[in-house]
Amino acid sequence: MIKNNLMVNIILMSGAFLFGSTTVIQLLRMGFTTGVIICSIPPHILLVGTLPHGIFEFASYFYTSYYAIRIQPDMYEVYISGNEDKP
Repeated sequence: MIKNNLMVNIILMSGAFLFGSTTVIQLLRMGFTTGVIICSIPPHILLVGTLPHGIFEFASYFYTSYYAIRIQPDMYEVYISGNEDKP
């Protein structure tokens, strides 16, 4: 389980180097999958099945996605435009 979560986080962070494309695609895919699962499983089974590890996984995915998207302007300034004097 840790190996799979680490792989997803690496894919999400790769979006920082690819202008956010992999991050946005992965977030859309996870959102669609989560929506389908929520609509197809009874609430009590959903709660018992996702609560133990779902809280940490979703928090990790969103935290990684935020930083993958957040560092893009800084990377653009340094690597594309060559301006390294950002305060």
